[in-house]
Amino acid sequence: MTRKLDAAPPALLTTVLTFFVTTTSLAAQTVERPFDLANMFDVGHLVLDENGDGFPDRLGTTIVLPDSATHAEEVAAAEIAARLGFETMALDLPLHRGIEDDRVAILIGQRALAAAGLTMTDVGPRTWEAGRGTVTALRRGSMRWVAVVGTTDDALLRAARLLAGQLPHVGSLSGTSLDEISSDLTEWLGADSSTAAFRSTFRRITIPPDDGGLTLHVEFGHANPDTLRMSLDRLEALARARVRADTSEPDSLPLRYTGVTTLELTAGDRTIALPTLATPAPPGPVAGRPGSGAKNSLDLSNLYTPDGLLGDGDNNEIPDRVDAIVIASDDAQGVMDFTARLGLESTGLTVPLVRRPEDVDDASKEPTAVLIGYSHPLIEQLVS
Repeated sequence: MTRKLDAAPPALLTTVLTFFVTTTSLAAQTVERPFDLANMFDVGHLVLDENGDGFPDRLGTTIVLPDSATHAEEVAAAEIAARLGFETMALDLPLHRGIEDDRVAILIGQRALAAAGLTMTDVGPRTWEAGRGTVTALRRGSMRWVAVVGTTDDALLRAARLLAGQLPHVGSLSGTSLDEISSDLTEWLGADSSTAAFRSTFRRITIPPDDGGLTLHVEFGHANPDTLRMSLDRLEALARARVRADTSEPDSLPLRYTGVTTLELTAGDRTIALPTLATPAPPGPVAGRPGSGAKNSLDLSNLYTPDGLLGDGDNNEIPDRVDAIVIASDDAQGVMDFTARLGLESTGLTVPLVRRPEDVDDASKEPTAVLIGYSHPLIEQLVS
């Protein structure tokens, strides 16, 4: 199975996933690489292949929310659930909740860490700084977790939408993948045979309060300690040159990625913060959400068809987008099961999919909206 991930426009919170299937690369259920952000969507982690036919047909994850979850935590979980549904060919509803030994636990918010016996210190240093959002992959023995946390509601939602709409790519879904960054590091450090032993593990990504660019935290290693030391020395020299703003460095040099501010490389007790000096994304208007036209024939019999909540952009009778948004009030229940179903039914998905009522300035300008909640401000508007 391969995925083609396209984005329009290349903005953090407006991304589009498009999904194509072949019969290669998912045949093996066992994942040999360390569990990290680059491979968590590989078969064997967040998705599984139960019958060995090469297609993911079951989720290998649970979603963990704290007791009395906040509105932002529920919305974050629903965004991620849509991506999980998108990644598999089949799923059971309701989604699994809580900690299960044989499943990756996606921990939503700081309070959910306690259910796994974790703290913000386990997630990573400086992750508790004001306005910072973080996505971290953790493994201890057979236990695997993905922690999605933020020090504010907005920071949490930015982190959730990064996971739901970008990873394992950065900048945009048509941007560089984490595997490509790993290859770039190896290539830059030399072309001799020793580079085959370099290891890059992407444990954590942080998002600053101003959305100015991601910081990728990479655990870096090599089988030969001397080679590792010389490689780190070379990376440190590059970091010093970039801090001095050496403008003679050509734009074509590797280790620069749109949307990424810093590569933070750690080997043992040594950490190097390498500025990427990335060229910012070109300015321009943000494209409208696809499929925002009226659905005049929508009813309960066709919800999961292009006449209902889905769309078919190339008229091949295969839904390739979700033509709706979900607006959940703060007392809504079951939202993440519904968004998982939407992700499952379509071969395309736009993130963000879920909004809070306060995020909607003018409901009349929105596409088809699914309003979920016992008491809902927008329903009250319709009544009045």
